[in-house]
Amino acid sequence: FVVGLFVFAALSEMVHKWLPDDELIAPAPSSSLHSLLALFLPNAASQTNLAVRRRVVVSGVITTLTLTLHNSPEGLAVLLATRHSLTLALPLALGIAAHNIAEGAAVAVTVFASSGSRGRAAFAAFASGASEPLSVIGGQAVLWLIGDAAAERLLMLSLAGVAGIMVAVVMFELAPTARGTNAPSSFAMYVTAGCVISVVPGLLFGDV
Repeated sequence: FVVGLFVFAALSEMVHKWLPDDELIAPAPSSSLHSLLALFLPNAASQTNLAVRRRVVVSGVITTLTLTLHNSPEGLAVLLATRHSLTLALPLALGIAAHNIAEGAAVAVTVFASSGSRGRAAFAAFASGASEPLSVIGGQAVLWLIGDAAAERLLMLSLAGVAGIMVAVVMFELAPTARGTNAPSSFAMYVTAGCVISVVPGLLFGDV
């Protein structure tokens, strides 16, 4: 978990260093950042204050990268649960599917807010979620190489690290952004709704 917190801190620091002001104004085509920034920057010249643009773009990049990283162990978790029993795997898969909707929305909204492009937003959400089924394929290969017991141990460590990353991204990116654009009562209502939706599959199947 603590390793995950440090990973987020390092990722956040790197993103801030990789996004100098001149890249936000007019990224050079030859720049190593060009392909990444092209996803987040506006289609046309923007008159938005540079500080505001920096905040929106940085939030979009960090949210997309961390949620993509977060999705990978979840595919492996469903794979391992399925190998044990469908009773365990079904509520887990439904719970992950339910919160993936919010995660996809978080990625799409931040990309749309920074770029103004619905196409880019949809692509970023799809690419972020695609890491999950891809991890199932990779997870099966891992199972063949190291076996179930070692794979489960690796999964537990990965999930703990991802939990640290997600706590940090919620505290320092998602929650501040949400509070800045909504009334406190709306913020609390949606946080509560998200928690309820996440536990409903477990309650329905008696396996929280």
